[in-house]
Amino acid sequence: MSDGREELARRLREARAELARVVALLERGAAPQEAGANRVDAALAAVAALSAGHGGAPLDASARHECAALLDLVGVARQLAGAQIERARAELGEVRAVRTRLGRQRERLERLTARNCDVSA
Repeated sequence: MSDGREELARRLREARAELARVVALLERGAAPQEAGANRVDAALAAVAALSAGHGGAPLDASARHECAALLDLVGVARQLAGAQIERARAELGEVRAVRTRLGRQRERLERLTARNCDVSA
């Protein structure tokens, strides 16, 4: 059983390290996909599978510590990813507004050009 606990603790450390890397990238402004959030999902799935295979036996102090650290990082990553998504939505809204404004200006210019052509004809 000790080997299973050691393997679980190792996987938890690996998942935490991967998540810490993702959090660092998100803090620097990377999009969630660019930061490798999918790799974190895979690491967490491996931990969950190993934990389920562990039979639900109580975790030792090291594994509990790794779980707590992992959950803290998951919370931080969610906040950062959410902030990135909100920034992207805001930027998209700004782009749409500029696009609409440019479309109206183009239509106005076309009307003025048509009017000028009629006057000069």
